[in-house]
Amino acid sequence: MPALASRFPSRGALAVALVASVCCALATPAHATQLAPAIDIQGKGMSARSASVGLRGLGNGVASLQLVKPANVAFALLYWSGQDRPCPKSGSTCVIPAQPYRDQQLIFDGKPVTGTIIGTEQQPASADGASNNIAYQADVTAIVNAEAPGPLSLPLSDANLSSNLAKLDGASLIVGYEDQAVAQVRRLIVFDGLDFALGNDATAGPSRTTAPVVFGHGAAALARSADLSLVVGGASAAGADRIAVSGQPTIANCLNAGSGSAWDHDSIPVSIPAGAASTTVQAISPAGVANPDYLNWVAATLLIPIDGPAAPAVSSCPAQAPEPVPSPSPGAEPAPAPSAPATDSAPATDSVAPVLSGLRVGPRAGARTRVRFALSEAANVRFVVERRRAGRFIRVRRAFALNGRTGANGFRLRARLRNAALRPGRYRLRALATDAAGNRSDLARRRFRIVR
Repeated sequence: MPALASRFPSRGALAVALVASVCCALATPAHATQLAPAIDIQGKGMSARSASVGLRGLGNGVASLQLVKPANVAFALLYWSGQDRPCPKSGSTCVIPAQPYRDQQLIFDGKPVTGTIIGTEQQPASADGASNNIAYQADVTAIVNAEAPGPLSLPLSDANLSSNLAKLDGASLIVGYEDQAVAQVRRLIVFDGLDFALGNDATAGPSRTTAPVVFGHGAAALARSADLSLVVGGASAAGADRIAVSGQPTIANCLNAGSGSAWDHDSIPVSIPAGAASTTVQAISPAGVANPDYLNWVAATLLIPIDGPAAPAVSSCPAQAPEPVPSPSPGAEPAPAPSAPATDSAPATDSVAPVLSGLRVGPRAGARTRVRFALSEAANVRFVVERRRAGRFIRVRRAFALNGRTGANGFRLRARLRNAALRPGRYRLRALATDAAGNRSDLARRRFRIVR
């Protein structure tokens, strides 16, 4: 990779990198399309921002991607995915007869965009017939760069209402840029595609699983903190899922439609030991549970410093007990989980869900907006801020989480949004508490208004 005297690759070089990652996606649409490298870029102050929104039930409506646009955008990629059910077939195989296909065309920020199919995977057995899971990507760098830096509300709508997938899960915008306030050299790696998993898939043979993504970021003499994010469609708050990261505790039940409808774009801080040259990540729909999540894994990004430690990212997922990371080799058996130390008696199982009560937001003026709530026990609490637009609530910015203590808790909302101000308007805050045993509270909601 070149040292970035010009800081970022030219638009032409970026386009070549994208084509190389998607040129073969349609060769065998019935088979798994595991995530593959799409972007690998590094330079002084390299950073990333994103915006996401659920699209279930979009119809002829308009969704909105909320983004604070930076000044020096290197690339902007728009992802969306859904399910073609029942799919057209050639023999027993789902096919895409012609392009542009269903929901391949959108209106983004007032401009028509046609996505490239970056992956498909067939689910042969479902209640509604064979399903073909499809993911699209569009390079919208020019559209984003045409906007002035600052807070943006980027509208997203269907460009062809007569050609729709059975379910359109959601959309995410990933923006890579140079932060001139950061002197550190960083590397940003993006994988994308479409990898489907369902732990109780009815198709004969092993349950559908995803292939692990291996970020080959290179080794360093010092331990480092990196920012990992996953874009996944199809999950729900009621379903079970796992995110396995090498050398980290497994994260349970993070994929819960936190971006709305059936869409997740979650951030996870990752600790990378000195000398480690790669980090392995896998989104898992676990077998042997009552309700495994339906997962369409679309993208994964890793932002890692080259020359030293970095401030860890804010996690939007509660950490759980360590579990083994599956091997990157197809068909390989995972290593056994470490055994627990011997005890005189088995520990009691915690089956009592935490209670989150008294959720309040106020006063309503921007920087002073404070959130208060109470917990029946210590728990990790995940928050989502939504803004009311055109009669519906649309998520703004990423979800965030904090560890709450038993009793009263509070924080300033703007600080948790990375000091980004909310525009005047009507909002809703959603909160969900998860204790150390994985028990979840009821979802709490509180409406509030921001005034000047």
